[in-house]
Amino acid sequence: KNPLAVEMAKLSLWLITLGKNRPFTFLDHALRRGDSLLGVSLHQLTIWSMDASPTSGAARQMVWIEPLINDALQTALKLRRQIRAMPERYVRDIGAKARLLTEAEESMELVKLGADLLIATALCEPKRQPLLQDTIHAEYTVLVSAFEEARKQKFTASARNESRAAFQKLRNDVDDLLQGRRPFHWPLEFPEVFAADLEEERGFCTIVSNPPFQGGSMITGQLGTDYRDYLVRYLADGKRGIADLCAYFFLRAIELMRRDSQLGLLATKTIAQGDTREVGLGQIVVQGYTISRAIASREWPGDATVRVASVWIRKGRWEGQRILDNEPVAQIDSYLEVADLTDSNVYALSANSLHSFTGSKLDAIGFVMEPEEAQHLINEDQHNGDVLLPFLNADDINTRYDQSPSRWVINFRDWPLAEAQAYPDCMKIVLEKVKPQRENQNDKVGKELWWQYLRTRPALYATISKMRRTLVIPIHTKYMICVWKDVNIVFSHALCILTFDTDAYFVIIQSTIHSEWARIRSSSLGETLRYTPSDCFETFPFPASLEGLDDIGQRYYQHRQAIMLARHEGLTKTYNRFHNPEEQMEEIIKLRALHREMDEAVARAYGWDDLALEHGFHETKQGVRYTISEEARREVL
Repeated sequence: KNPLAVEMAKLSLWLITLGKNRPFTFLDHALRRGDSLLGVSLHQLTIWSMDASPTSGAARQMVWIEPLINDALQTALKLRRQIRAMPERYVRDIGAKARLLTEAEESMELVKLGADLLIATALCEPKRQPLLQDTIHAEYTVLVSAFEEARKQKFTASARNESRAAFQKLRNDVDDLLQGRRPFHWPLEFPEVFAADLEEERGFCTIVSNPPFQGGSMITGQLGTDYRDYLVRYLADGKRGIADLCAYFFLRAIELMRRDSQLGLLATKTIAQGDTREVGLGQIVVQGYTISRAIASREWPGDATVRVASVWIRKGRWEGQRILDNEPVAQIDSYLEVADLTDSNVYALSANSLHSFTGSKLDAIGFVMEPEEAQHLINEDQHNGDVLLPFLNADDINTRYDQSPSRWVINFRDWPLAEAQAYPDCMKIVLEKVKPQRENQNDKVGKELWWQYLRTRPALYATISKMRRTLVIPIHTKYMICVWKDVNIVFSHALCILTFDTDAYFVIIQSTIHSEWARIRSSSLGETLRYTPSDCFETFPFPASLEGLDDIGQRYYQHRQAIMLARHEGLTKTYNRFHNPEEQMEEIIKLRALHREMDEAVARAYGWDDLALEHGFHETKQGVRYTISEEARREVL
């Protein structure tokens, strides 16, 4: 998308491949600029519709656009073939190539204008599209007809000037609609690849790429809602999800491949996780493409602290070996795991419904205060204690040795304003610190109910109100961990709350069996797990009976708490020790033994009496971990 990047690429290739006594290599025809995700196929352009299946109306319109496309492509194809055949020994050779390329691009400019118009229309709001059909689309149809007539009758100076003025006006209108975006229409940029005489010759035989990374939640904010909607509809075939941008590059790349061809793409390891997997590799594998080789996770060799994946994909039959993480395997699935290890069709289980929640989303820091301030307000007026509660977040669980809330919050629940105003001390704080912030936001509910949290989660608090404790999991966490917490607090939206209160459920959730399920069903960033209830918990099948698990749960939990209290270290540091082969502290060795006993008890609960878990220090995608063996992990999953 950056013209300077194109120039740098030309210079790099010249420096690497040519001697200093040779002219600057002419590569303008091969290195092109534009947004490679925004573009039309020849089929879409010919039927004058972005929909893959032409309607009867679109089919009738082929008559007016098809001759223009064919003539332009044939002219450009002839000129570009001349460019490729010419030598580049002298400066005059470069000049001749430049003239041929200019001529080729001029022959394509009316077709490219039509392609840009189709993209600009696809990016517009649906309500505006009929208006564009009646105006700019109609103007383009007239313009094409005028050019066709002028071509047949030979251009007069007057006709040439009129047509050129109409073209420039329409070009400006389309550029305004595109709002600075520059589509890249692959078949128009490389007609020798996509307009070849023989169908079997079309497309690239090999694609190698390192697509740019952008997190799925950032696409709308940085590239626009219209851009994201376009990606979902025209590249992902309507498959929605918070997919990272690289997934769409994978989908675009396979569209550009010829049969019996191959691509190799780099991505962050999230390409095989969560929504990014479902939108990208998940759909690619279902369509019949073969992942012939993959490295699921490795550290990026540069300065960035990120783990990346390398994926080789074959279009057509693959008779060679399949290699996963440098080991031969029978088949590789879209999780970049051994095929049959995972099942793409995973569903939420009714038995797990209404047992998992995320905490309250405050969306305003003004609700939060230090414990001393909260205590002062309660000392001033004990009624303030009705709306002042400890506030637990993920960092408290991961880093504090007793997992206690580090701050307090004002909590007006889902009360009407009049009821909240009965607590004037706390209302004064919310008026001063929360209301101004909410007024500057776009969220309509947040503006209208400014004294409440953006997400109050009444169902969560109603469910746990009759319980003595509940299981809590940090959503973003280095290790899959859960803790028991008292119910009389406010939980942050960065926490997953499971409404169980028996030790047997702690055993299942904290076990390696559930941890591995969560890892493969969730997305991650680096070593950090993102535990989403819908993907990790609601789909998780519990054993038919939890009988006999409470005892090991109590012993494990009490021993883990004792370690943290004695060392004043939180869960993250404790599990850093747990997974460190060099850590031989007696208490940690005992914790490993209890964890092994806990996993074995869970395996028996599932009826896996013959499964050897083979606990030890094993290399995993997250590094060295004290866990079950890779063979056992695959069998468990």
